[in-house]
Amino acid sequence: MIETSVKSVLFVCLGNICRSPTAEALFRQKSSAVELNISCDSAGTADWHIGSPPYQPMQEAALVRGINMSKLRARQISIHDFTNFDLIIAMDEKNRANLNTLCPERVDKVRLLTEFAQENLGYDYVPDPYYTRDFNQTLDIIDQSLSGLIENLNSANTAYSQVISSFKLIFFLLFLMSELPHLKLRFLWWTQYANFNFISHDISGLSGT
Repeated sequence: MIETSVKSVLFVCLGNICRSPTAEALFRQKSSAVELNISCDSAGTADWHIGSPPYQPMQEAALVRGINMSKLRARQISIHDFTNFDLIIAMDEKNRANLNTLCPERVDKVRLLTEFAQENLGYDYVPDPYYTRDFNQTLDIIDQSLSGLIENLNSANTAYSQVISSFKLIFFLLFLMSELPHLKLRFLWWTQYANFNFISHDISGLSGT
């Protein structure tokens, strides 16, 4: 479960040409469909494919399902990503281990994508289709895991917004209580002023008769 508000997510695999760009593109679709305002990106732990588009067979399998990632380009993760992103999602345990080695101070930000799957996928990681050649299997696991991730993010962000709203209400009430003595004085002044005007009006009315 995610217990804090999340505004940005980074998906990470080995080369950033198969699994993580697929997760990025599909996350954009799914989050947009439920109006979840969270930015996302993807990266690889290795520098093998920097600047390259996603692997063509992966693109073709994804496009059959309406997922277009042709404009994405591979990049390598940097230490700055641990500051720039609230949540970093690894595709497998090796990715997660590499991320934790890169920034051991922020292991709390690193999670496995399959942790969020709402049903038994038969895998506790996302297999790399570059080696398995089973692109549809990878798409299925990413798709189902992302559905659970988005549900978690939606719940966490909603709960956070409710807490913030409650704090705002409390601060407003505290402010109002601190202002009560001043408001009371202003009210007394206004009533006295209004009463004086009323009496003056009556006197002027009498003198005119």
